[in-house]
Amino acid sequence: MPVALHCPCPPQRVAVAVLAVLLATEAAPAGSSRKASSRSSNDVTVSKFSNEPNSGSGEYRYGFELSDGSSRYEEGRLQNAGVPGKEFLVVRGSFSRPRFDGTMEQVMYYADEGGFHVAKAPPPLGQAPPSALIASLVG
Repeated sequence: MPVALHCPCPPQRVAVAVLAVLLATEAAPAGSSRKASSRSSNDVTVSKFSNEPNSGSGEYRYGFELSDGSSRYEEGRLQNAGVPGKEFLVVRGSFSRPRFDGTMEQVMYYADEGGFHVAKAPPPLGQAPPSALIASLVG
C-alpha cells in the first residue's frame, strides 16, 4: 500500500527554497576574492609543455616546466605487446621542485613489472635495472 507523505509547504515554496540555496552557493566567493586576470608575484605559470600521447603503439611521452623551477618528465612503453597476461608498462621519469631553503629537489624513478622504484639514474627503457640498484632498494 503506498504511503502518502504530507508536506506542510506547497511544492513551489520548496522548489524556490532549494533554488535560492543553490544560487547562493554558486554566487559565494570561494576563499579568494581576487580576479582571475590579476597576477601576483607568487603565481606560478607553465613555461614549457610537451605531450606525445599514446597513439596505439603503447608509447607516450610528456613533460612540463613551471616558472618556479618545478618540472616533470615521463615516458612509457608497453612491453610484451599482444602477449596475453604478459603485457606491462615500463615507465621512467623525473620530477623536481624547489625546497623551502631555495635548493631544488629532484627525484628520478622508473616502474616496470617489478613495481615502482626511485633511482638516481633510471635505466634505459626496455632494459633491466642494474642488480646493484635492485639490491640497494631491497635492502
